[in-house]
Formats: sequence, C-alpha cells, structure tokens
Amino acid sequence: MLSLTEKLIGIFSCPRLRSEEDCLIAIRSKHNEWVERCCRKLQAISRLEANWDSYGAAPPDTVSFGYAKAFLGFLGDKVGVLEPAITANASGNVCFEWDQESFSLLVEIDAAGRCHYHYETQDGEKSDAVADFTPLLAMVTHL
Repeated sequence: MLSLTEKLIGIFSCPRLRSEEDCLIAIRSKHNEWVERCCRKLQAISRLEANWDSYGAAPPDTVSFGYAKAFLGFLGDKVGVLEPAITANASGNVCFEWDQESFSLLVEIDAAGRCHYHYETQDGEKSDAVADFTPLLAMVTHL
C-alpha cells in the first residue's frame, strides 16, 4: 500500500519530493467557513446598478465579477487564508482587501483579468503592481 507521500508524489508528478520531510501539503475537505459569506457579498455586489454610490459609479463589470468569483473559489480551499473584505469600486471592478496588524493587501480585479495590487507591511515596506490573474493566485496562497 502506498503512503500518503507516495500518492501525492504520483498525483503531482514532482520528482524532487522523495519523503514526508521534503514537503507539507495542506488539503481541505471543504471550503473555509467564510466562503459562503463572501459568495453572498459578491452576489450583492453583482446586483449594484449604475450610480450605486450616488457619485456616478459604474455598475460592477460582469467579466471582473467572473474573475472575482474564480479568485474567491481559489482562496476558499487554501489553509490559512483569512477572510477578505470584498467591495466594488467606482470603476466597476471588484476588490478584495486584507487589513491585518502586520500587513495590508488590496487586490483589484479588472475586466481584462489583471490584478492591481497594493501590499504594505507594518514596517513600511510597500509594493504596487499590476499582474495577470493567474500569477496572483499563487501569491495569495502565501498569506
């Protein structure tokens, strides 16, 4: 009978993993408990109409919303990812925000599938960038 490590090595086909000491992979059997709340928040955002903020805000873009939904699905089964605040912005994009004691991360997903993010630590380290959607998913797994 194969050990769990041998099964994972077979599934992920990673020749560098040879023993249980080489890696730790955390797998959830179900989404984080906050995912359902966030899904409801996304649904509410998707129903916003033009001028929802009374300052001329655009309605949420359906493509941005679709990417945001995929992003949330990706976050939902990761161990250790904290619940984000989810909002729309005046441009019609969907934003995810984590504001913790040691760091702050804002991710804005636009209709082209780009993620605009701002990261800041309590020590004042800052990072602003625009990235394709897929690479940012990998970054979020380290939160």
